[in-house]
Amino acid sequence: MKLTGLKTIVAHYTVFLYLLLSSVQGESEIPYELSEIVVTATREESLISETPLAVTAIDSEILHTGSIVDIQDLENYVPGLEFANSISGNGALLNLRGIGVDSSLIVADPGVALYRDDVYYSTPVHSLFQFFDVDRIEVLRGPQGTLYGRNTLGGAVKVFNRVPEFLTTNEDESALSLSSGYVDVQGGDFDRLRLEGAATILMREIRLAHRLSFLREDRDGYVDNLTPGSPDLDDRNDTFLRWQSRYQPIESLDFLLSYNYWKQNDRAIARIPFGPRVSTSAIPSPFDYTGELPLPNDVRKVHLSDVQKRENDAHSVNFSWELDHSSWKLKSISSYQAADLSSQFDSDYTQLDLLDFYDSENTDAVTQEFQLTLGDLDDRWHTVAGLFFYTDDREQLLVLPANTILGPTALTVNATQETDAYAVFQETSYRFVEPLTLRLGFRYSYDEKESRQDFKNFFAPTPNRFNLEDDWDSLDYKLGLDWRISENDFVYFSITTGFRAGGFTFADPSSQPNAYDPEKITAYEIGYKGSRLDRRLQVALSTYYYDNRDIQSSQAVSGGGTTVGVVTSSSDATVYGLELETEFFLQSFWHIGLSAACTHATYATFENFVYELDPTFTPVSLAGNHLVRAPEYTVNLTNIFEVEIGQGSLQWFTRIYWSDETELNVFNDPRFRQNSFYLVDMSLRYSLFGNRWFIAAFVKNLGDEDIAVGFDEGLFGVDNHNSFLYAPPRTWGASVKYVF
Repeated sequence: MKLTGLKTIVAHYTVFLYLLLSSVQGESEIPYELSEIVVTATREESLISETPLAVTAIDSEILHTGSIVDIQDLENYVPGLEFANSISGNGALLNLRGIGVDSSLIVADPGVALYRDDVYYSTPVHSLFQFFDVDRIEVLRGPQGTLYGRNTLGGAVKVFNRVPEFLTTNEDESALSLSSGYVDVQGGDFDRLRLEGAATILMREIRLAHRLSFLREDRDGYVDNLTPGSPDLDDRNDTFLRWQSRYQPIESLDFLLSYNYWKQNDRAIARIPFGPRVSTSAIPSPFDYTGELPLPNDVRKVHLSDVQKRENDAHSVNFSWELDHSSWKLKSISSYQAADLSSQFDSDYTQLDLLDFYDSENTDAVTQEFQLTLGDLDDRWHTVAGLFFYTDDREQLLVLPANTILGPTALTVNATQETDAYAVFQETSYRFVEPLTLRLGFRYSYDEKESRQDFKNFFAPTPNRFNLEDDWDSLDYKLGLDWRISENDFVYFSITTGFRAGGFTFADPSSQPNAYDPEKITAYEIGYKGSRLDRRLQVALSTYYYDNRDIQSSQAVSGGGTTVGVVTSSSDATVYGLELETEFFLQSFWHIGLSAACTHATYATFENFVYELDPTFTPVSLAGNHLVRAPEYTVNLTNIFEVEIGQGSLQWFTRIYWSDETELNVFNDPRFRQNSFYLVDMSLRYSLFGNRWFIAAFVKNLGDEDIAVGFDEGLFGVDNHNSFLYAPPRTWGASVKYVF
């Protein structure tokens, strides 16, 4: 583990802070005691220090201060969380503690679930949204098999948007009035312009409130396409809108209706080629040609044909209501989601128009959940029970045209899949003696999938149709024990199981496997949460052990005259680790946050796996290899320094994130490994007029590190068609925000 770079930065940074602090006279009025975030990780509101699981909560203040604008930015704040871009540009692939998903096919289920306002979003397309007008984000680490269930083997990311409030200073309660809101304008390099805002309109007398939120961002690409006449890649052209209406006819009854719309039209699929243009494999490649422009020795420069594009239109309508009684609460959450995405990119990785890949995806989904919460007046026992229903229709069209080599169409897959999922769940806590609470939960899940695939390739031009159908069920449980040692010390222990349904991949079943089994996990975890120094120091520590079975992994399979990527469930893994999160008010004007993770994630069994870059397609054993996107060590250090100057306050924010080397493919090929790196972000913000105006400047990735966040292995068993997707380079900008 190479920590030299990180130690140097920390040392210089500490000296600089000491010199700066020594020049400050007096202290600001910032309170010493750390405030606690209220979370709903257990489906009920609780202080994060009293929540018996590993959860990271990020409030709106840190989101704004740290310029956290999307899911990719989260990984640098949450221990054990790793982000990867889908190589086809259709969404994010998330891993928590080594558990996640490595397939970008629309029919593949995630391993880390995504929730927005307690609504479950299942497909990768819905992970492309940016954060705007967000109240807080909760990341639940570890299996959430009982209360959340579906596809939460690694954990869950929960995003809570701001909802309309009924508070107002308007004296005319009967009139339509404009209440709280904000406008935020941000500009920066790469001609970036980001406009964000929100406003609440209400009639307080009838308890009706509406909130409109919006985001518009335009930015030039980070990657320079050197092919004459071709625009830059990895740009942004995003529009997001949200409308919410909240009605509270009586104090105990609350209705919330929301509509979300987002549209993307960009060239964000910047696949950076790697490796020689002439194959070194034993099989001659049709792409061993000469005459193309030389491959740039720069991850921000490419020679590609002008075909890169991505268009995404997505909508969702959510409706929830909650009836709150003194001893029970009933809640309903309903949602309809629709998304259409199309993308096209250059698969021969040259400026020549030889091999383009087209991907079209359509999804319609409906979710319904009922939750019933019961408890006694003495708060000795507490129960959350519920019913969950999910159904979706997905369609994906994959076309690989080879314009001058293999004819008009080399490969076409048109697949549809219908999924119906049902679940019943319950979790009860019982305090049988004053310091000890027992938790017992279960969830029964049933998934049924029907798939139809039309498969055609160059060697079999007549389409073959395959109809597939299967169902799976699972009974998962949670057994936990909480121990309130003292007012400032809390310990919990849990045994949890999780389940991810099986499914179907895109392949010809006459020559290649196209069905895979469910994946299961059993997790053991012990955690500690405590505070010291009059709540100026807060600590959360967790250690865990996973038995992960029948892992769903992507691999290349040769048969029927072609090579395709399929999903198999032929491996087991052992994962264990240690995570630390601390917050500390060193002085009233100096806040420090430190988080770290140690993750040991290796395959226990992994037999008969074929490396796509091996021309002989010889099955090998991968037992003992590290899981992908699971670095052994990560460290995140944040500093917030704030002093009063003039009529306002000046805040200086710095974050240093360090990651150990990360494997990007299951073969642990050193050529396709992300080396250890450190990431430095800084911002300077001045607030004035009672925190109504904010003026800020920021820089992200100060060291201009090249960080791979996506990897695609070679095509057709040759090694000259590997590609990477990279995180943004060094960027800077400034913003002005007005809050009303």
